[in-house]
Amino acid sequence: MSRAVLKAVGLAKSYPSPGGKIVVLQDINLEVRQGEMVHITGPSGSGKTTLLGCLSGLLAPDAGHVLFHDKSLPSSDSAKARLRREHMAFVFQTGNLLPYLTAVQNAALALILKGTPQRKALDMASRLLTEFGLGERLRHYPERLSGGEQQRVAVARAALSGAEVLLADEPTGNLDDANSRQLAEHLAGLRHSGCAVVVVSHDPMFRELADITVRLRGGRLEVG
Repeated sequence: MSRAVLKAVGLAKSYPSPGGKIVVLQDINLEVRQGEMVHITGPSGSGKTTLLGCLSGLLAPDAGHVLFHDKSLPSSDSAKARLRREHMAFVFQTGNLLPYLTAVQNAALALILKGTPQRKALDMASRLLTEFGLGERLRHYPERLSGGEQQRVAVARAALSGAEVLLADEPTGNLDDANSRQLAEHLAGLRHSGCAVVVVSHDPMFRELADITVRLRGGRLEVG
């Protein structure tokens, strides 16, 4: 059995509100193994995005802890940011592309930041974006891309990063069925290089592709 890359132990998270504390996560335990895809589903507002935030160290849990290779996430913000930069990749619901970079430059960014020569990085990004149906949009800036096109660029950027862990929040939310299938299968294929993939999605396609599906309901995880 492959080793656990990312592990949540007893996570709890709540938010204050005028009516009292809102409990979002309760005693969450989850393991994500090398070369494994975990699909997290559940009703809107159930805390799926909050869970991704805790797993990545972007959010601090109220209780419990997250382990990366059996070591707790570092306590300082700068150390957590370095860990994310060096070992994790993200696909956010909004794409989060840099507005002053073209589609191909955005997709190549993680490669370049990790030291890949610029020409090679841009070539790799061009090929993957063309595979994703964006061959005619390589030099377009985000403002000229649709929401679905921006999402495909964001997936390409994460997929090319070579990260040990990829965390994706509704990566196919703005896509039609054909493009959703292509991107979902590409994300699933990253497992073959040892990447651990965590996908939050309502799309039932991920249940079919994932190694494990868990459902977040009432702040707790249920398997299946």
